Amino acid sequence: MKIVAVQRATGWLAMGLGAVALTAMTGCSTTVSSYQASAENAAFLPRSAASVAVGQFVLSSEGGGRRMMLRGVHRLESPIGEDFAAYLGESLRRELALAGKWDPKAPTEITGVLLKTAIGPTGLLTQTGEIEARFTVSHRGLPRYETVKRAELSWDASPINDVADTKAQQQYPLLVQDLIKQLFEDREFQAALK
Repeated sequence: MKIVAVQRATGWLAMGLGAVALTAMTGCSTTVSSYQASAENAAFLPRSAASVAVGQFVLSSEGGGRRMMLRGVHRLESPIGEDFAAYLGESLRRELALAGKWDPKAPTEITGVLLKTAIGPTGLLTQTGEIEARFTVSHRGLPRYETVKRAELSWDASPINDVADTKAQQQYPLLVQDLIKQLFEDREFQAALK
């Protein structure tokens, strides 16, 4: 009887250790915080700007963007679509909607290619995020404007992985917000919406 109990306990212990090892090897994943549109960004769009549709946002063939690894242990994933290109497209749509400039049937459309997105440590207590994307404004299929915008943001981080990952999860939407701000304040972009 004791041998069976010891074998069961050993079996449960082995399964538990195996699960811990598997989690350590594969890491766990968390999703980026939901994007909140900014009234400050909306204010950059002139009243004379026409409403626009948001078309397809895709990943560059050269870069990542499907998910990001944080400190080589945890995966950071987009809560929208399959990747961070979809997150960027939805974030832009929310900004345009807040400004009263989004119309899914408008003849003018903004599309994009996510060229790069990454978060990494820049020291024991600092993390930096970066994002780069190509935006194209087309009217009835004819390109009017194209640009590449890049944003970078640094923040204090913790040496404890879970705390640092939570901070990265919260900071990523602010990084995207800064990228969209750069687009909205570009005079040539504003002109392309008229």
